[in-house]
Amino acid sequence: MTSEPVREKPHVELEPGGLSVRVGSRVAYLFKERRERTRFVSFIASGLASRDKCVILTDETGRALFRDAIQALGVDTVKAEREEALVIITDEVSVDSIEPIGMPLLKDAQARYRAIRCINDTSWMQTLGWTERDFLRFEVKGHLLTRHEPCTIICQYDISEVARERLHQVIAAHQYTVRAESVGGKRVERNPDGRPLSHIIFDGMDEQLRALTRLQDLSLKLSTSLALDEALDAIIEAAMTICRADRAAVSCLDDSGHLKIMRHRGLSDDYISRRQLTRFDPSVARLIASRQMIIIEDVDQVAESSNYDAWKLEGIRSIVTLPLISEGEVLGVIGAGSGEVRSYSRTETDAMSILAAQAGAAIVNARLFEELKEANQAKDEFLATLSHELRTPLTPILGWIHILKSFTARDELLAQGLEVIERNAGQQASVINDLLDLTRVVSGKVELVLAPTDITALVHSAVEQVRPQASGRRLRVEVCLPINPVVLTVDQARIQQVVGNLLNNAIKFTPEGGHIWVSLSNEKGGAGQPGSLIIEVEDDGIGIDAKFLPYVFERFTQAHGGINRRYGGLGLGLAIIRSMVEMHGGQVTASSPGPGLGSRFRVNLPSPVDHSSDDRMTATGSRPDDTPLDSLGLRVLVIEDSQDTIEMLRLWLNSFGCEVLFAMEAAEGLKLARAERPDLIISDIGMPDMDGYDLIQELRNSEGFDHIPAIALTGYAQKQDRDLALRAGYDAHLAKPARMSDLHSLIKEVCGK
Repeated sequence: MTSEPVREKPHVELEPGGLSVRVGSRVAYLFKERRERTRFVSFIASGLASRDKCVILTDETGRALFRDAIQALGVDTVKAEREEALVIITDEVSVDSIEPIGMPLLKDAQARYRAIRCINDTSWMQTLGWTERDFLRFEVKGHLLTRHEPCTIICQYDISEVARERLHQVIAAHQYTVRAESVGGKRVERNPDGRPLSHIIFDGMDEQLRALTRLQDLSLKLSTSLALDEALDAIIEAAMTICRADRAAVSCLDDSGHLKIMRHRGLSDDYISRRQLTRFDPSVARLIASRQMIIIEDVDQVAESSNYDAWKLEGIRSIVTLPLISEGEVLGVIGAGSGEVRSYSRTETDAMSILAAQAGAAIVNARLFEELKEANQAKDEFLATLSHELRTPLTPILGWIHILKSFTARDELLAQGLEVIERNAGQQASVINDLLDLTRVVSGKVELVLAPTDITALVHSAVEQVRPQASGRRLRVEVCLPINPVVLTVDQARIQQVVGNLLNNAIKFTPEGGHIWVSLSNEKGGAGQPGSLIIEVEDDGIGIDAKFLPYVFERFTQAHGGINRRYGGLGLGLAIIRSMVEMHGGQVTASSPGPGLGSRFRVNLPSPVDHSSDDRMTATGSRPDDTPLDSLGLRVLVIEDSQDTIEMLRLWLNSFGCEVLFAMEAAEGLKLARAERPDLIISDIGMPDMDGYDLIQELRNSEGFDHIPAIALTGYAQKQDRDLALRAGYDAHLAKPARMSDLHSLIKEVCGK
């Protein structure tokens, strides 16, 4: 078997035709004279030309020197800095601020660039009086931050300002050393140690620096995760390194005062089962009272302890116990044990104190995060229940309206009454939808279901849905749509919601006898720029005051607010429209000549190509609710805990030649389904004792029920509710309050009629 050839990392030139190193290297540059300070500007200039992100850490004097030198090479530094391809940092950077400053730069480099090039012009460090240890800690932090990235770094030191002997360990932490002419020539010196850089840095430090480095690593891990399990793992790892232990545990006090182990490593099951400590145990009580660490360098010195036998049986020779403190209260301990007798330096015990403080804060934050997740879950469950409870009563109302309309031909008063009831029920449903949509938008729970959609058909469908409402107010609606389909990849339901909300607003705010115009058009982009799809809804209604126009898309805002306002609603529709359009990468704007002069709303959706097509798609959207419907002739089982909804569905389904069986509980529905074998099942989800998900799963697992069509007709109307219903075994999901024409179409679809 032949082995794969080892691929060399690509090289990067430090200066033209001269020095080069492998990408990802760390280079120490030593110089004395001012003119040598900007020697490697070509390293930055060529990086900008190669689509690398370039970073320079320097002082204000260095900023001017580097800018001038880079510009002399023909680089537009103003443009490079504006685009953040070149970042010059002149703020004082502390060791502890490396991650907050560096992480955004790394993320931007990962997203937009090939690699990173950095010059650390350490003059700014020297003016702060940094020690050799400060320099080395900075190098270690920089290494930890960039060790997984293609980041080539030149750290340059003016040895006329900092003694060279102070830099011995720092220089050894680099793979290469370059000397300026003033320091003995231009040659590149390869670090003779062949080990990986991380080993060179780590093994070159004493125990004190090792502890500090592990603390820095712990900070990085805790800053990137709020999960309690991950925080505990990072704390255990840091404790074992800093305390030079081979076993460790993190324990927290529970409400009853017991010290419960949350995470451990290296401890036997027997030791865990025997360990029973409370806050009243002498050693724990002493720790809580003093809030100071307890170090037992040799357990034989405390043979009188009640824990001595357990320690010896476990093979523990030395122990470090650190209190976890939050807001002055001890919430638990970190315990670390070793199989050898240990003694610790002052720096190491200081590191242990820092570890305990970081760990305490991390555990509290992680617990708060868990509580927040639970609170969010409770909020989601509340909203789902609220949706169900608000939507369910509207279903029989709208259903009965549909049924009673057939009796209005000879009774004008009945027709008028039903129209008022239907309009107000529709408004109530719209308010419910707006409230629930807003909560999903705010919490980031809206997920777009993108698919190629004929926007021409979508707009036409939206207009047809509101025509009865517009006709009732004697409003004239004119539509200007392309002859051919205009296909765009969008979430069809969300864009239809956008158009529908704009039309409803126009109807609401246009006096009787007014005019509404709806149009759809393509707008070509400039050279190399994508075009746009423009949807406009204009009216000659009440208009918008110029002072209110900037706030028209804000939540809970209405131009006619107060107790005496003329128009209903919560002021959420336009805020939701803006969110939905922006989620599609578009924009929505409003304009008005002023009060009484009408308004225009313009939706701009990015359209990367010409979406015209010769093949017309099936128009999307619901069919009008008064369209004649075909007979069904099915045996239908309705499982629903609302008596009003059952009665409405029974009468409605009877009118289409259906035999209707019904049950008000899931268990009763299961019995009826197995006994009667219906052609179709229509079931609610939120029912007592057994919900609709368990119902359909149990039915699907019953012999002969794997193919019987089933529709979930429910007030649980969010996307995740639909997904849950389909995964549980329903063939379709329809949210309450449902248009009866939509239910009729869905029945035909799932039953193959």
